[in-house]
Amino acid sequence: MKKTFLMLLFLAGCSALGVFSPQPVTPISRPIQFLPGSSFASDVSNGLSSLDRMMYYQEDEGIQYLPTNVMLSLKRPTNDTIPTVMDELLLAQPERFGLMPNYVNPGSPLPIGITTSSDTEYVPMSGINCSTCHTSMISNDRGQFFLVDGGSSRFQIDVFLGELLKSVAATLLNPVEFEAFFKRYQIRAALPEDGTQLDDKSLTSSLQKTVTTSDSA
Repeated sequence: MKKTFLMLLFLAGCSALGVFSPQPVTPISRPIQFLPGSSFASDVSNGLSSLDRMMYYQEDEGIQYLPTNVMLSLKRPTNDTIPTVMDELLLAQPERFGLMPNYVNPGSPLPIGITTSSDTEYVPMSGINCSTCHTSMISNDRGQFFLVDGGSSRFQIDVFLGELLKSVAATLLNPVEFEAFFKRYQIRAALPEDGTQLDDKSLTSSLQKTVTTSDSA
Protein backbone atom coordinates (compact mmCIF):
# COMPACT_ATOMS: atom_id res chain seq x y z
CA MET A 1 0.00 0.00 0.00
CA LYS A 2 2.78 2.41 0.96
CA LYS A 3 4.69 1.63 -2.23
CA THR A 4 1.59 2.26 -4.32
CA PHE A 5 1.03 5.55 -2.51
CA LEU A 6 4.63 6.61 -3.12
CA MET A 7 4.40 5.61 -6.77
CA LEU A 8 1.33 7.83 -7.16
CA LEU A 9 3.14 10.69 -5.46
CA PHE A 10 6.04 10.26 -7.85
CA LEU A 11 3.75 10.28 -10.87
CA ALA A 12 2.01 13.38 -9.57
CA GLY A 13 5.40 15.02 -9.14
CA CYS A 14 6.41 14.10 -12.68
CA SER A 15 3.17 15.60 -13.99
CA ALA A 16 3.63 18.80 -11.99
CA LEU A 17 7.25 19.20 -13.05
CA GLY A 18 6.67 18.24 -16.67
CA VAL A 19 6.38 21.87 -17.71
CA PHE A 20 10.09 22.31 -17.02
CA SER A 21 12.78 21.23 -19.46
CA PRO A 22 14.38 17.86 -18.62
CA GLN A 23 17.42 18.76 -20.73
CA PRO A 24 20.87 18.38 -19.10
CA VAL A 25 21.79 21.38 -16.98
CA THR A 26 25.18 22.60 -15.83
CA PRO A 27 25.73 23.28 -12.10
CA ILE A 28 27.10 26.76 -11.40
CA SER A 29 28.59 26.56 -7.92
CA ARG A 30 31.01 24.46 -5.93
CA PRO A 31 30.92 23.75 -2.18
CA ILE A 32 32.27 26.70 -0.20
CA GLN A 33 35.79 25.97 0.97
CA PHE A 34 36.53 27.42 4.42
CA LEU A 35 40.30 28.00 4.39
CA PRO A 36 42.40 27.57 7.57
CA GLY A 37 41.73 30.52 9.84
CA SER A 38 38.43 31.45 8.18
CA SER A 39 35.18 31.65 10.12
CA PHE A 40 31.46 31.84 9.54
CA ALA A 41 29.95 34.90 11.20
CA SER A 42 26.78 33.15 12.33
CA ASP A 43 26.26 35.67 15.12
CA VAL A 44 25.28 38.39 12.63
CA SER A 45 21.51 38.64 12.99
CA ASN A 46 20.74 40.91 10.00
CA GLY A 47 17.95 42.34 12.13
CA LEU A 48 16.25 38.94 12.56
CA SER A 49 15.94 36.79 15.66
CA SER A 50 17.09 33.17 15.51
CA LEU A 51 13.47 32.04 15.19
CA ASP A 52 12.82 34.59 12.44
CA ARG A 53 15.78 33.31 10.46
CA MET A 54 14.76 29.69 10.91
CA MET A 55 11.31 30.55 9.55
CA TYR A 56 12.73 32.66 6.73
CA TYR A 57 15.01 29.87 5.55
CA GLN A 58 12.58 26.95 5.64
CA GLU A 59 9.01 28.11 6.30
CA ASP A 60 6.50 26.69 3.82
CA GLU A 61 4.87 29.37 1.64
CA GLY A 62 2.64 27.08 -0.41
CA ILE A 63 5.07 26.00 -3.16
CA GLN A 64 5.29 22.24 -2.60
CA TYR A 65 6.86 19.65 -4.91
CA LEU A 66 7.26 16.38 -3.02
CA PRO A 67 6.99 15.02 0.53
CA THR A 68 10.07 16.10 2.48
CA ASN A 69 11.16 12.53 3.27
CA VAL A 70 10.82 11.60 -0.40
CA MET A 71 13.05 14.49 -1.47
CA LEU A 72 15.61 13.63 1.20
CA SER A 73 15.70 10.00 0.02
CA LEU A 74 16.18 10.67 -3.70
CA LYS A 75 19.62 10.38 -5.26
CA ARG A 76 21.43 12.66 -7.67
CA PRO A 77 20.74 11.77 -11.32
CA THR A 78 23.19 11.46 -14.17
CA ASN A 79 22.95 13.61 -17.31
CA ASP A 80 22.46 10.59 -19.56
CA THR A 81 19.62 10.55 -22.11
CA ILE A 82 18.05 7.80 -20.02
CA PRO A 83 19.07 8.94 -16.53
CA THR A 84 20.35 6.72 -13.76
CA VAL A 85 21.33 7.78 -10.26
CA MET A 86 24.71 8.40 -8.66
CA ASP A 87 25.86 7.16 -5.26
CA GLU A 88 25.01 10.52 -3.72
CA LEU A 89 21.84 11.99 -2.26
CA LEU A 90 20.11 14.67 -4.33
CA LEU A 91 20.61 17.42 -1.72
CA ALA A 92 24.10 16.36 -0.61
CA GLN A 93 25.78 19.24 -2.47
CA PRO A 94 23.17 22.02 -2.77
CA GLU A 95 25.81 24.47 -4.05
CA ARG A 96 25.39 23.07 -7.56
CA PHE A 97 21.87 24.54 -7.55
CA GLY A 98 23.15 27.88 -6.27
CA LEU A 99 21.91 27.01 -2.76
CA MET A 100 23.79 26.84 0.54
CA PRO A 101 23.72 24.42 3.46
CA ASN A 102 21.88 25.78 6.47
CA TYR A 103 24.85 27.17 8.39
CA VAL A 104 22.54 28.71 10.99
CA ASN A 105 20.98 25.32 11.74
CA PRO A 106 23.72 22.77 10.86
CA GLY A 107 21.54 19.86 11.98
CA SER A 108 18.99 20.49 9.25
CA PRO A 109 19.15 18.08 6.30
CA LEU A 110 17.59 20.78 4.10
CA PRO A 111 19.64 23.63 2.59
CA ILE A 112 18.59 27.26 2.93
CA GLY A 113 15.55 27.87 0.76
CA ILE A 114 14.26 24.30 0.61
CA THR A 115 11.18 24.28 2.80
CA THR A 116 9.18 21.78 4.79
CA SER A 117 5.52 22.23 5.67
CA SER A 118 4.07 21.88 9.17
CA ASP A 119 0.46 20.94 8.45
CA THR A 120 -0.33 18.31 11.09
CA GLU A 121 -3.10 16.84 8.93
CA TYR A 122 -0.75 15.91 6.08
CA VAL A 123 2.77 14.67 5.50
CA PRO A 124 5.51 17.36 5.53
CA MET A 125 5.98 18.70 2.01
CA SER A 126 9.09 20.33 0.53
CA GLY A 127 9.35 23.18 -1.93
CA ILE A 128 10.93 26.63 -2.12
CA ASN A 129 10.25 30.03 -0.57
CA CYS A 130 11.50 33.63 -0.71
CA SER A 131 14.87 32.81 0.86
CA THR A 132 15.66 30.44 -2.04
CA CYS A 133 16.23 33.40 -4.35
CA HIS A 134 17.03 36.01 -1.72
CA THR A 135 19.84 34.68 0.47
CA SER A 136 23.48 35.00 -0.47
CA MET A 137 26.91 34.85 1.13
CA ILE A 138 29.83 37.27 1.03
CA SER A 139 33.29 37.18 2.58
CA ASN A 140 35.96 39.70 3.54
CA ASP A 141 39.76 39.70 3.43
CA ARG A 142 39.87 38.48 7.04
CA GLY A 143 38.36 35.16 6.04
CA GLN A 144 34.93 35.83 7.50
CA PHE A 145 31.75 34.71 5.74
CA PHE A 146 28.42 36.50 6.12
CA LEU A 147 24.93 35.44 5.10
CA VAL A 148 22.99 38.25 3.42
CA ASP A 149 19.27 37.90 4.02
CA GLY A 150 17.16 39.60 1.36
CA GLY A 151 19.93 39.82 -1.22
CA SER A 152 20.04 38.08 -4.60
CA SER A 153 21.10 34.44 -4.57
CA ARG A 154 22.63 32.33 -7.35
CA PHE A 155 19.77 29.83 -7.29
CA GLN A 156 18.97 28.29 -10.67
CA ILE A 157 15.51 26.78 -10.60
CA ASP A 158 16.03 25.02 -13.94
CA VAL A 159 19.02 23.16 -12.50
CA PHE A 160 17.13 22.18 -9.37
CA LEU A 161 13.86 21.15 -11.03
CA GLY A 162 15.71 19.47 -13.90
CA GLU A 163 17.64 17.23 -11.50
CA LEU A 164 14.58 16.63 -9.34
CA LEU A 165 12.55 15.49 -12.34
CA LYS A 166 15.35 13.26 -13.66
CA SER A 167 15.90 11.74 -10.21
CA VAL A 168 12.20 10.89 -9.96
CA ALA A 169 12.22 9.38 -13.46
CA ALA A 170 15.40 7.37 -12.85
CA THR A 171 13.96 6.02 -9.60
CA LEU A 172 10.64 5.06 -11.19
CA LEU A 173 12.16 3.41 -14.25
CA ASN A 174 14.58 1.20 -12.31
CA PRO A 175 12.90 -1.36 -10.01
CA VAL A 176 16.16 -2.01 -8.16
CA GLU A 177 16.72 1.68 -7.48
CA PHE A 178 13.08 2.16 -6.48
CA GLU A 179 13.45 -0.64 -3.93
CA ALA A 180 16.63 0.99 -2.58
CA PHE A 181 14.90 4.36 -2.51
CA PHE A 182 11.93 2.94 -0.61
CA LYS A 183 14.23 1.49 2.05
CA ARG A 184 15.97 4.86 2.42
CA TYR A 185 12.56 6.50 2.68
CA GLN A 186 11.45 4.09 5.42
CA ILE A 187 14.56 4.89 7.45
CA ARG A 188 14.14 8.62 6.92
CA ALA A 189 10.43 8.52 7.82
CA ALA A 190 11.25 6.70 11.06
CA LEU A 191 13.71 9.36 12.25
CA PRO A 192 12.72 11.65 15.12
CA GLU A 193 11.69 15.16 14.08
CA ASP A 194 14.69 16.83 15.74
CA GLY A 195 16.64 17.90 12.68
CA THR A 196 18.71 14.71 12.63
CA GLN A 197 20.65 14.39 9.39
CA LEU A 198 21.90 11.18 7.88
CA ASP A 199 24.43 11.18 5.07
CA ASP A 200 24.59 8.40 2.49
CA LYS A 201 27.02 6.33 4.57
CA SER A 202 24.85 6.59 7.68
CA LEU A 203 21.73 5.70 5.72
CA THR A 204 23.48 2.60 4.34
CA SER A 205 24.67 1.61 7.81
CA SER A 206 21.17 1.99 9.28
CA LEU A 207 19.70 0.02 6.39
CA GLN A 208 22.19 -2.82 6.93
CA LYS A 209 21.25 -2.97 10.61
CA THR A 210 17.56 -3.04 9.66
CA VAL A 211 18.10 -5.86 7.18
CA THR A 212 20.24 -7.84 9.66
CA THR A 213 17.61 -7.46 12.37
CA SER A 214 14.83 -8.54 9.99
CA ASP A 215 16.81 -11.57 8.82
CA SER A 216 17.50 -12.73 12.35
CA ALA A 217 13.89 -12.30 13.48
